[in-house]
Amino acid sequence: MGRREPCKNTACNRQSRVKGLCGPCYQQDRYKATRDKRLKVAKENHKLRTAHREKVLKEFDNSRGVRVTSRMLSLQALSAARRAEERVTSLMTNLGMNAPVLQRDNLSVILLLEELIHPIARAQLTSPNYLRYWGGVFFGMDETYLEAVGILLQADEPWKLFVDFANRLTRSLHKEGAEALRRSQELQVAYRYYASARTHLLHVSYLLCRRRHGRRTADEVFGDKPTAVDEIHALLLH
Repeated sequence: MGRREPCKNTACNRQSRVKGLCGPCYQQDRYKATRDKRLKVAKENHKLRTAHREKVLKEFDNSRGVRVTSRMLSLQALSAARRAEERVTSLMTNLGMNAPVLQRDNLSVILLLEELIHPIARAQLTSPNYLRYWGGVFFGMDETYLEAVGILLQADEPWKLFVDFANRLTRSLHKEGAEALRRSQELQVAYRYYASARTHLLHVSYLLCRRRHGRRTADEVFGDKPTAVDEIHALLLH
């Protein structure tokens, strides 16, 4: 194979490879020949991209207000629905509609009665779960349950054990748990639930007493005149 001719570019000392030019010189000539065409294509592509971007931005600006307003309305509706659900749940709880169902077999009743005679520990007075437990117990009671207790104990006043315990718990809260009740919002919420349950217990007990012993006796036992425990009860609520 003979020696190649030198590059046509007099300023280049390399040997020719393509059409009398060396590789770098051939690439430069090719670039210069197609530069105008490539610049034209690049400008057209840039123009198309710019027009597309402006169109998208314009559509976004036109619809942004609608989308933002729609989203805000959706969030407001969701917030209102959740708030309403919380209020309904709280109302149902305070009315005892979410209270647990008490077991009514003899053993369960006896175990519950034994709890009534145990002393109330100071730690229990500051426990929201303890108040919610007895709130659920009192809300779960009705005349039939109290009548079953009366048959089991052969007592004419089956409500008395529960009412006495509720009064003792309220007095203990006033004497030993008042400071904790004042400081703890969770304990206050639990006490309101317990207070509603205590009112339910007194109402059920009054109805059973009136049916058994007459209206006069029931009014004397559960009269309108507030007792000392009722005054403590009202003081703690407010």
